[in-house]
Amino acid sequence: MAFKIDTSMSYADHFVEHGFCVVKGALSPEYCRRGIEEYKKALGTDLPPNKWDSKLFGLEKSGGRVGALPALQPFIDTVYDQPGIRSIMETMLGPGEWSGKRHAAPFICVYHEGNKREVAEWGHVDFVRVRIPVIGNAFVLQASLIDTEPYSGNITIYPGWHKILQKVLLEQPDYWYADDGDANNLWRRTVPKVEPYEFVAEAGDALLMHHLVGHAGNANAAANRTPRVAIHCQVIAKQWPNEIDATRKDLSPYLRSLAHNGSFKLGFNEEEAQAAAYKERRERRSDEIPKRAADEGVKAAAK
Repeated sequence: MAFKIDTSMSYADHFVEHGFCVVKGALSPEYCRRGIEEYKKALGTDLPPNKWDSKLFGLEKSGGRVGALPALQPFIDTVYDQPGIRSIMETMLGPGEWSGKRHAAPFICVYHEGNKREVAEWGHVDFVRVRIPVIGNAFVLQASLIDTEPYSGNITIYPGWHKILQKVLLEQPDYWYADDGDANNLWRRTVPKVEPYEFVAEAGDALLMHHLVGHAGNANAAANRTPRVAIHCQVIAKQWPNEIDATRKDLSPYLRSLAHNGSFKLGFNEEEAQAAAYKERRERRSDEIPKRAADEGVKAAAK
């Protein structure tokens, strides 16, 4: 059974309670039409989106997931200038609280014949093998440029995990999430199995997602071969707070979504701690990649 949006709530309140929401018509039809033309140009095709598949773009190995498209970046960055998106940022963060930083990318997933029609059973958070922010300073926004259908490679959300994960982090500051091995088994024991929500969109719809809520990007096995064609971006606040006062009545929806576990104050600067954690992960990965390649070489030689 799939999770259903509670339409009796405002989108901001839905985000606070469930860790995500959907804003209908956040992008204009004209902007979406222009976006599809820009994406077609960057992909090097004149075909309509429902004719795109993994064979057309040579994406069999990736299962239909399209990688980076630098030529699209000038258009992608304009998403922050759209009136509907500006309104969302002001509602969620408060007037004048958007940092002005643009951190966006195209998300495209086309039909691949070998994919299964399924929604991922478990989600993840985007802090793999690195410190997870207890508070943070941003939420994620994904806006669709196209009408999608079930199993179009849509993003899936696991509602309510933001409350649970933050509680874990407050009790265990060194909690570590990894996407394999024992750490992944621990993750599945930490967060409950919930009814997922698949973001089946109309063109212009935007999904807002808490940084601590579970999510997954599914494979595209749509009945009508509709791709996911979206803009995926972070909405970054000016301030990175180090405390949450749950008693305040003037908290923005974003800050209210971080107050489910009561008031608390961190004994350190979280922005600096996160920057140091990312630096450490980059250095660790620079050491791990050559080692992994060497190990694979040894295994290949043994065969």
